[in-house]
Amino acid sequence: MAYVSTHSEVRLTDEMERRMARQMARESAGVIASLKNLGAGVMQCATAFGAFLDAYADTVDQAGRRASNHGHYI
Repeated sequence: MAYVSTHSEVRLTDEMERRMARQMARESAGVIASLKNLGAGVMQCATAFGAFLDAYADTVDQAGRRASNHGHYI
């Protein structure tokens, strides 16, 4: 079991600072990459949903034309 005095000083050496900076850079790069992947996924979903809406609008339009040709209205 380790004990730490509340009166002790924590001193970072230059090497420790460099290691911490590298670690923080790696972690932030991972977060940024994840956000980019999320953004790309959202864009793909939006594109697919837009295609669905186009297909749905075409289907409704065609159904309306068929119904009006037979004297029925939607």
